[in-house]
Amino acid sequence: MKTEQSRLTAHRAPIRCDECGVEYPSDCFLENMTVCNECAENMSKAAKLPTVDNSALPITELQNSDSTLQLKVNHLLKWGLVFSIFWLAGIGSLVAIVLARKAHQLISQSDGKVIGKGRVWWCYIVGGLGIIFWFPIIIAGIVNHI
Repeated sequence: MKTEQSRLTAHRAPIRCDECGVEYPSDCFLENMTVCNECAENMSKAAKLPTVDNSALPITELQNSDSTLQLKVNHLLKWGLVFSIFWLAGIGSLVAIVLARKAHQLISQSDGKVIGKGRVWWCYIVGGLGIIFWFPIIIAGIVNHI
């Protein structure tokens, strides 16, 4: 885990959560991240942004940074977990599987730089169980209504 975090923060000084000690790249705070993903601690106290000279980095590296991709995957999987738990008559389960598929593609394309395969499998399994549970009920309701 520490190796993954160090890859994400290769060009920027990290910000450390005072509560749990998890390190985040400083550009998370440029995107208005104010709460730690691990312990939900308010990060505004810890967000002392260091001055980093980004002019030495190539523009493509700034635009396609691994930390931005990690944040996108985290966002997809956060909603995938929510929808996998709240099935919403099978639709939530389907949304969870679609979001997990998108996140899985991003993780596979990152060559190991982006993490989250465990949460992807959670969305697949729990979302799949939701579909297995709701599919016969919906079909039976349709057949009985006809």
